[in-house]
Amino acid sequence: MTSNVRYSISIALFNNIELTKQCVDCIMKNTGDEPYEVLFFDNNSTDGTREYLRKQSMPHKKVFLSDMNRGFGFAHNHNLAHASGDYFVVLNNDIFMYEKDFLKKLAAALERDPKTALVGLTNTPCYLDGDGHGSVAGTGMPDYVEASCMLMRTALAKEGLFSPEMEFAYFEDSDLSLHWRQRGYSIAHVDMKYAHVGGQTSALVDAGFLKATQERNQRIFIEKWGNYLATRKFTGAVAVVFVSNGFGDALNALPALHAIRKRYAASRITFYTTYPDLFRHEKCFDEIKAASHPDDVRIAEGSCDRIIVLHDVDYQRRMPLWKSIADKAHVTADPAVRLTLSPDEEVQSREYRASLSADGRKLAVVNLFLERLEWEGRSLRPETAAQAVARLKLQGYIVVEAGRNIPKIPAADHSFIDITDIRGLVALINAADIFVGIDSGPFHIAQYLGKRSAIFFGATAPVSRIMDFSQTEPIVSDIFCIGCYHRSAHRTGYHTCPRGTIECMSIIPASFDAWLSNGISSSEWYLIKEFITAAQASGAPAVPVVRRRGFIARCDSLARRTLNRFPRLKQFLKEVRRAKYKRG
Repeated sequence: MTSNVRYSISIALFNNIELTKQCVDCIMKNTGDEPYEVLFFDNNSTDGTREYLRKQSMPHKKVFLSDMNRGFGFAHNHNLAHASGDYFVVLNNDIFMYEKDFLKKLAAALERDPKTALVGLTNTPCYLDGDGHGSVAGTGMPDYVEASCMLMRTALAKEGLFSPEMEFAYFEDSDLSLHWRQRGYSIAHVDMKYAHVGGQTSALVDAGFLKATQERNQRIFIEKWGNYLATRKFTGAVAVVFVSNGFGDALNALPALHAIRKRYAASRITFYTTYPDLFRHEKCFDEIKAASHPDDVRIAEGSCDRIIVLHDVDYQRRMPLWKSIADKAHVTADPAVRLTLSPDEEVQSREYRASLSADGRKLAVVNLFLERLEWEGRSLRPETAAQAVARLKLQGYIVVEAGRNIPKIPAADHSFIDITDIRGLVALINAADIFVGIDSGPFHIAQYLGKRSAIFFGATAPVSRIMDFSQTEPIVSDIFCIGCYHRSAHRTGYHTCPRGTIECMSIIPASFDAWLSNGISSSEWYLIKEFITAAQASGAPAVPVVRRRGFIARCDSLARRTLNRFPRLKQFLKEVRRAKYKRG
């Protein structure tokens, strides 16, 4: 740290002003001559706490005010982002430190061993029972450090403090302790003079909400650390499982795999998947094993610290699949990760490019039919696919068809149907300038290669499938879907068009031609239509000005990541905020 501040003390507040005053008085009396700062995060107190903080004259004070009660973990994670000290101290406002130079003594315990991650107080809950609940009484080495008073090196804390998956309160401190212990660090406890009132803030929060939160967080905690609770040891091994009939779905686990690798950096990770060749060159696991069915995954009891099953996810219409998978793993993933090619595949990709486009023309790889014929609403009709290829050729593209067990399109310049294996398909798509397809495995390869793509979705919802709208254009029909794919609430048959005509995949929308000629982005038009749908769902009137805050929030959450890349869309949102946009 470059600041002169040595300690950053983080305090989360929700009312209880008298406790806060006593806590602050103890800090000011017993910190000695070490430079420190206090970061207050107020969770919407209404008892005069904010006025007290405004008038408080302690040096190096930082105050952050929330318009709602965001809970314990969020408050301290927020404060950590603004901390300047070498050490980060999590402190409850209902704990009173009577020990002189308590900060120095906590830090001294930490510095005795560079592999100590957290230091807390003796006579606090530090032992876990089989259900993950903490208690003061226990034998052997303590399991965790309670966060009523906890010190970490700030640099280490910024690698991982309280996990966002532990919402609001409960289990975040034991989860944090086991996280660092599993990575090879230790914890320590220091004997000091203090008083802890305990339970004062939780008494001010709705009891039903707290009970539901505690039960939810406990389920997550046991899912993560059940093996430790059973064996009281760490194996240094993690198993990750994604078994699926669709390799496109499996590929959407890639962001989660990278996040898991980061979280369990010191662990040996084994990945069980139906498509080991697809992930052959990835560095986010130590071993990969083939498994075509969940029953094929054989993991000896107690052999792993954690078994993470990724394939059992909800396909939510407005939740990208990669994020649903990451949420299942309880990790924060980055969708910008890319599929890795080997040096030989890079060479193969260049050779494809040279042989298929000898005259230097642009190369388009297409995949317009689905191998699984029962999903009729996801494939273009043969005559429609031929029209799409013809339009690509009119724009000067050399068209290469790829896939397996699908019909050939006579108008295509080259056909790689049933010729390449899955890694050859990766090299082929990597050679292309653009990819044009349907919602299928090859499309997801194109996504994770960062390839500019146009995807025919018919009347289905692409939000759950597209990773980045700035790179992938959803070609969506104007025909309203009354039940087919990804809209299970309306579905009347298994992936079957109730109209019987599959009109949405029989007509090429004008947005495809606009995309080919670099006109207005079909993504922009699609998202704008989604926004209008969101406005209607929010209860906005049909013609008058849209003013509803819920609508704006939905717009932001849907497209925040891509607004800067879509100027028209950004301007659209500005107009909505200014209450100038009128629907109708």
